[in-house]
Amino acid sequence: MKMPKKSSPKSAPKGKRAAVATVVARLVEGPIPYLEAIVRERVTEASMVRLFERVRGEIARHHAKRVLVDMREGSVALTISDMLGLAKLVATTFAGVLERFAIVVRPQDLMSEKFFEPSVSNRGLPTFVTTDPEEATYWIAAKIRPAR
Repeated sequence: MKMPKKSSPKSAPKGKRAAVATVVARLVEGPIPYLEAIVRERVTEASMVRLFERVRGEIARHHAKRVLVDMREGSVALTISDMLGLAKLVATTFAGVLERFAIVVRPQDLMSEKFFEPSVSNRGLPTFVTTDPEEATYWIAAKIRPAR
């Protein structure tokens, strides 16, 4: 009877790096805390829902009411139709759950994002899209003005 070979853990081949997480999130403390999620992947029609699910998981894990998504380490390769679909998905999921939602994009990606902000905001989730991270941070952490 042959004895099965013992399996030994295989080490990663030399020269290969560990996979970089495509979404990294952290809770930013302050007077008004918010979740900062950094997307490190090219957002395409195929990856859009998967990346959105990861951000949604981080929101639930941190019990965040405000979210800033930084997409400058990736890029956006979505059509206007894709952006409107993503806007509907974000608004449907988070309107009434989140207080504010901000996205920081690279300057070259701003044109493809111009439909996202009004589409989500018009569905009940205050949203802000910018290329300036300081502007996004200021907006996401600002107090909400009471309704008149």
